[in-house]
Amino acid sequence: MKIDFKRAFLNWKCIIVILVVYGLLQYNNIENTNVISWIYRVFSVQFIIISMAVASATYATSIIDERNHKYKMLMIVRGNPVSYILSKIVVIFISTIITFFVAFCLAAFVNYIRYGLPDADTLNSLRDSRGAYLEMVYDQKFIGYVVACALQLSFFAGVMSLIGVMISLFFRNRIIVYCFPVIMVYIDDIFMERTFGWEKAATRSLKYLVIDQICMKVPGQSVPLAYIQMACYAIILGYFIIYVSKRKLDD
Repeated sequence: MKIDFKRAFLNWKCIIVILVVYGLLQYNNIENTNVISWIYRVFSVQFIIISMAVASATYATSIIDERNHKYKMLMIVRGNPVSYILSKIVVIFISTIITFFVAFCLAAFVNYIRYGLPDADTLNSLRDSRGAYLEMVYDQKFIGYVVACALQLSFFAGVMSLIGVMISLFFRNRIIVYCFPVIMVYIDDIFMERTFGWEKAATRSLKYLVIDQICMKVPGQSVPLAYIQMACYAIILGYFIIYVSKRKLDD
């Protein structure tokens, strides 16, 4: 695992990915008046889902790379199949979280320099809003608000990276690894809304629970529910990845 962490972070790609994610987060068609309004309207960032998928680019295709360069069996021989794939899962998940978190905080800092903090009138207007973590804004704990929102979105990016790992077991195309998680998020969103209706979908769709909740919480939504659902997805995906990897090696 130590080798995987070094390969994930000690390379030029990590810096490039952070800057690309930062650029995608800044692309917003709604005019912002302060840094809090930018975070509060994060759902309107046109490339928010794509930026989460891109955050995994530091190491998400490592399994494909090692398979193409015949390194995979060498790495497995040094340990065992389960430890090999578990190391990949943990490092890709954590590296994606850290990458997105750093990029989001960088974007928030730049927007703070550009727009500043909300004035008293803006704070009063937000009191009628129901977005997650807004009580921190009311108490003027702005750094805490930024960190809380960044962590929630970063954890979601980590879950998306595991979807990419799962698909990399079946395809060697890097573009598919990055695009498939985005497609799955939108399929999940559309399926939940059309099957259960908007109100129930808001408590079951990951996009509604994680991203839209930051702007507008609806009855049934909560921050713990979002994290529990993301954790369940991560555990299920992790187990499936290990199971499929072992089956492929046995065959």
